[in-house]
Amino acid sequence: MPAWSIPTKRRRPLPEKSSIIEITELVQRSYPGEEWLRQMVLLTLQAEGRELPGILSLVLCGDAEMIELNRRFFAKEGSTDVISFSLGDEWDDNWGEIYINLERCEEQAAQYGVTREEELARLVSHGLLHLFGYEDTTSTDRGDMKIREDACLTAARAQGLIPPRP
Repeated sequence: MPAWSIPTKRRRPLPEKSSIIEITELVQRSYPGEEWLRQMVLLTLQAEGRELPGILSLVLCGDAEMIELNRRFFAKEGSTDVISFSLGDEWDDNWGEIYINLERCEEQAAQYGVTREEELARLVSHGLLHLFGYEDTTSTDRGDMKIREDACLTAARAQGLIPPRP
C-alpha cells in the first residue's frame, strides 16, 4: 500500500492538454495524493473512451460539507459519499465539480472490506460517470454504473493505482 500524504488547504491546477484538473482539499484527511487522483481521472476517461472537455474540479471534503451540499442542492438530509455537479456549457470551460467525502470513503472501505485507495478510485469513477450523464436512481441504473465502475477499478489495478484483490 503506498504511503498517503496529509493534505493541506490549497488549490493547484494540474494541466493536461488544454484541460485542467483542479484539486481542493477542505478537510485534513490522508489520501494517495494529487497525482494519484489525476491519474485515476485520466484512467476513468480512457476506460470510458472520453476526453476531459474542460476544467474538472475535485473537492475533497467531509461529512459537514456534504450535509450542507445535500441540503442546499437536493433538499436531502444527511451526508453522502460523492456528489457531482455539471457546470459546463458551450461558452464555459468549467466542465464539472466532484465532491468526494473522505470520511465516508474511509468508512465504506472498512465496510466493504477494500483498501481506501480502491474505495476512493470507485468514488472518483462514480463521480465522473455522473458527469457523463449516467444515473443511479433505479436498480438497473445502479447495475449499469457498477459495471462501469468495476471496469475502471480493473484498469486501475492493471496500472498499479490500487492493489490487486487477494
